[in-house]
Amino acid sequence: MKGLTADQIYPSVMFQINQVQDPSERQKLETMILGAVESKLRRKARISAQLDKIPRYQYNQKTIKKIK
Repeated sequence: MKGLTADQIYPSVMFQINQVQDPSERQKLETMILGAVESKLRRKARISAQLDKIPRYQYNQKTIKKIK
């Protein structure tokens, strides 16, 4: 029997997690289950988006000019 890829199982897992009413429990499930199911590219994009919200990880023009 051939196994499912992360991209194939991701929607069904998200559907199950969204059925949970308690937001803190939903967050726990997302971190626990989706960490194992999520594809590498999707995880990289999610972490990158989270870091973009934090000011110390944002690029400013002065830093970009120094690098060039």
